[in-house]
Amino acid sequence: MRLALAAVLAGCSAENATNATALLDAATKLRAEAAALETQARAEAVAPTPAPTTHAPTPWSARPFRTRREDNRTTCSTTVDQCRAAYPGLLRRIDWDLAPWRTKGITQNATQRRYDEAVGNGDQLAISVRGGRAHVQRWGRGYKSRTVTAQNMITRSLEVVCGVPAVSKFVYTTSDHAPPPDSKQAGMAPLGIWCRRADDPYSIAAPEGSFLVNGDNGNTPMKVNATAHALEMARHAPPWNNRADKLWFRGQIWRGGGNDARRAVAGFLRGNHPDGNPWAEVLDIAEGGVGAHDQCTHKYLLYLHGSACSGRLKNLLRCGSLVVFPQSAGGMYNAPDKKGRGYGQGIVYEEFFYHRLVLENETVVRPDQLVNLLPFVKILRRYDDAARRIGEAARARALYELSVEAAMCYWAVLLAEVGELQRRGGFAF
Repeated sequence: MRLALAAVLAGCSAENATNATALLDAATKLRAEAAALETQARAEAVAPTPAPTTHAPTPWSARPFRTRREDNRTTCSTTVDQCRAAYPGLLRRIDWDLAPWRTKGITQNATQRRYDEAVGNGDQLAISVRGGRAHVQRWGRGYKSRTVTAQNMITRSLEVVCGVPAVSKFVYTTSDHAPPPDSKQAGMAPLGIWCRRADDPYSIAAPEGSFLVNGDNGNTPMKVNATAHALEMARHAPPWNNRADKLWFRGQIWRGGGNDARRAVAGFLRGNHPDGNPWAEVLDIAEGGVGAHDQCTHKYLLYLHGSACSGRLKNLLRCGSLVVFPQSAGGMYNAPDKKGRGYGQGIVYEEFFYHRLVLENETVVRPDQLVNLLPFVKILRRYDDAARRIGEAARARALYELSVEAAMCYWAVLLAEVGELQRRGGFAF
């Protein structure tokens, strides 16, 4: 028994000795690691903090697309194909405008020539697309900040609509003075413009930025969603039978150039009429500021161009009133003669939606000469029900095809078509 107990005690002593050796080794290792950490901490406390490095700004053309601020995509909710299915009549205009480039496509040389002409122009911007995102280059704010609103409109359009292929340097001008269609334009890529000359085969119509939000006048911000403003006009429109049966005009008439038609109409009321002014019975003119509540109070609304297109037309078409759009409607190059008859140089302006919403006797009525407005309104009064039906037809189509969604789809499909023609012309994206 004593021998057995001695053996047990001997085993315990050996095991304890082994455990003690392991613990001693672990403690030595921990002390070494602690010493190393202490040495590192002392070194970091003594060493000076390096100065931050300031990098030179990367040129726009060299920046990776993912770093540009236009890349704040959320989740797109519509595809290009869905846009085509939703607005086939409206989008048909794109095929017509791009017809001159269908055979050979849009070449790199033609694109570069158009781009070189645009560089430095505050009214123009260049649009590229990569990975379905719009990347916009501009050289200023443009007149009334139109290039800013256009940039917002285009960027937002491609945030909402998916499937737009790569595009390179498509130039869009926010000026309402389209370049003349001369030989200088023949070798260039198409120019996007919101107010296009009907005789210009080198420009293609595209929606202006105010469909989404207006810019400002250069001094005081006037951030107004033009579409929402037009819808507010329509909401406050009185029933047809409660509207005044006069021809109503609201627009600036003091400017020169293309406002000759507006001055002529104002002269009808202001002129000397010894036997009484017959125009006072049929014509109302509001020269001052008029709110949204007062825009749709008449059965007949007169639309006249300013220097070129006026943004008012898309608003008036939503009223449900009958829009009267004379053939001699003004414009810098389309001013009537001093007697208010006929055309000046015969150049007609149009926006992207005219083929759908400026249809004679279907969505608008179009007397030929300004002096014909007096008997024309008297005739309209005899056909009150027909006038109401035309106004309602225009309103129904305008609410759908002049919506923000329609304008965004138009931009997405237009850029998709331009990208396809650029690949046909030799671009390798």
